[in-house]
Amino acid sequence: MDRDGNPRLDGKGRPRLIESKYGASTTWMGKLPYRVNAGRHGGCPVLAVGITPELMTDREEYDREHA
Repeated sequence: MDRDGNPRLDGKGRPRLIESKYGASTTWMGKLPYRVNAGRHGGCPVLAVGITPELMTDREEYDREHA
């Protein structure tokens, strides 16, 4: 969403799906414990938030469009 609360649109004028913001560079849970335990967090605090597919409001739409 933009600062006014309106959905952001893709190049075709359709609302951008939340899931499209995350790519291969996003650390997923499978990598996180290793990186934290190996000290690969640069000494910075780590805040981990787990988002399951069920919590994504546009998950079914994403699955339909990317099947």
